[in-house]
Amino acid sequence: MKTLCGWVDDDVMHGSGAFNIALAQAGYTVIVSSGGESPYSKEFSSQDILADPENYIVASKINGTAITGSAYPLRLVGEGAAGSLSVGNVQRIQLVDFQKPTESPSIRIVRYASDGKTVVEETTKTCEWMEKNLKVYGDPSGVRLRFQGPTFVPDDLWNPAEDINPGKVDEVVKGTAIRDLCDLVGGVPEGGEIELIASDGNKVAFNYTNVYTPLERQGEAIVAWWTERQGYVPDYRDGPRLFYNTPDGIFGADDMRACLAEGYRHYYHDSGIQYPSAAGVSNKNIATIAIKPGPREDWSLTLTGAIADTMSRSYFESGKACAMAGHGATWTDGDGKVWSGMPLWVLCGWVDDANKHDYGTDPFRDDLADAGYNVTVIDYGPDGVKGTDDDFSYTFNSSFVKRNKNIIVADEIDGAPLPNDGKTWPLKLVGSALTSNKQKVGSIDEIVLTGVPIVVVPPTADATISLKAGWNFISVPKLLSAGNNTAAIFADVDREQHSIWQYNAAIKDWKRVAETDPVLPLDGYWIYSARDMKVPLHFNGDAIRTPPAKMLARGWNAVGFTDTEPATARDTLLSLGDMWTQVIGYNAGMQQYETSIIRGGSGNHADTQEMLPTKGYWVYLRGESELAAIGA
Repeated sequence: MKTLCGWVDDDVMHGSGAFNIALAQAGYTVIVSSGGESPYSKEFSSQDILADPENYIVASKINGTAITGSAYPLRLVGEGAAGSLSVGNVQRIQLVDFQKPTESPSIRIVRYASDGKTVVEETTKTCEWMEKNLKVYGDPSGVRLRFQGPTFVPDDLWNPAEDINPGKVDEVVKGTAIRDLCDLVGGVPEGGEIELIASDGNKVAFNYTNVYTPLERQGEAIVAWWTERQGYVPDYRDGPRLFYNTPDGIFGADDMRACLAEGYRHYYHDSGIQYPSAAGVSNKNIATIAIKPGPREDWSLTLTGAIADTMSRSYFESGKACAMAGHGATWTDGDGKVWSGMPLWVLCGWVDDANKHDYGTDPFRDDLADAGYNVTVIDYGPDGVKGTDDDFSYTFNSSFVKRNKNIIVADEIDGAPLPNDGKTWPLKLVGSALTSNKQKVGSIDEIVLTGVPIVVVPPTADATISLKAGWNFISVPKLLSAGNNTAAIFADVDREQHSIWQYNAAIKDWKRVAETDPVLPLDGYWIYSARDMKVPLHFNGDAIRTPPAKMLARGWNAVGFTDTEPATARDTLLSLGDMWTQVIGYNAGMQQYETSIIRGGSGNHADTQEMLPTKGYWVYLRGESELAAIGA
């Protein structure tokens, strides 16, 4: 339910910042109402939902099967909605009685001893106090600072020119140096590590040099508590937020590569490619600055299945801390010790097919788990070599692992790394679902998926279209390569004898799309699929060509989105000027139209809502105009 609340609690509907933590902390009431002949409602607190989001689940399936009977199509379940609080046949979720945050957010600065747990010194300061008592960066009117996002250009991943997606994060800010805050508790020891921990638990980290002796191209690391756009926190909803006061105003991917150690960098996965994204290190809603004597010892985990990958310690930790995705899990043992890590099934989803963690997808394949495969957790033994006599392993069936949150690959115990005793560190399998010590494999080196459902599929496509069962309104984000640019790319889709359709706005008529017809950017296509599946896309790599453009007619036009990264409707349709009035997308998962986006609109209709890659849209024009692609 937390995710659904995030769609309507403010004007940001999806993404990592969709759920407004500040509003939830201040408090509002969530009313869940049923339909049917005797409708009823139950009320819940936003603070309770924020504290334990997994206790409030809006379920569409039970044991893998769609809900039927009086509870259809959705039922509110979970520990927070147990018994009389459960709501079946959910028809409406309302957010009411919002309380405005009044207190200036504060940051706890804490310095730990060498064990990483014992507090040596700590203090808590409000952003108001920081402005009054410490040097203000950006004073008096703010400084414009940006973070570069992914390039989505495989041949230009780091983009030293900083001319591709340079303003993924773009604000005029004022803030306080992190070094000044650290000095309030005795500073950071040379070689130490600093963690910036958000109010939702998300962490980013860097080392002593990034705070006290940064490279010139990085600049001072600051926490921003004011922006020109929204003013002071809490009205600045992303603040306090990390920025680097770079000389050129842009902290790009190449700056990240030069200034941050590998374990501190951020990447964005799309179509099997790991794109550097400096914007990913700009942690927001910072609540704690934790100072550790030194970085933790590095390790890596090998994952082998349909694809093979190596997950670093830093990536594991960032995945575990991803609050919106719910990747983290904990278990308290009989001695009261709290083990934390990620569920085993999440790591299986990383390699059960070619989709490791593409944007907007659920990487774990339930259908493959239901078909049955083996999950083997392996400790290579003291010699560290796979396949020798001292290896130890245990094999589970995928049906047991499937979405089981009580089988945890733990990397911490009571907030500290596991003991390096030769049989535990760096990872150990724990959880209430494990009934024997043999299952609790320690010193984990590799997780292997084997069996008929696990098919090795090398990632070859530049992008994919994710089709849902039923009708899909789709598009291609770029010009496709020769031989891969006709409707034949949908040949493997079971359409159950349905045609593929295209709408001609000039003559206001529908056209059946033949297999030999070209599939072009800026065009919207309707296609039916009997099941969920992916359609690979191969882009035209020829640089000597003009970006696409399309003439649109008065009235409704079916158009495509022309980028591999989301963009606001306002930016996407800029070339249409004031001719466009509204845009409507289609939710294939729900098989229904989405809320319209209105030019100059507000709230749920605001034109700051994002349009998404590979989706088609209806756009209404008051007169003829030309739509230009926003990507080439």
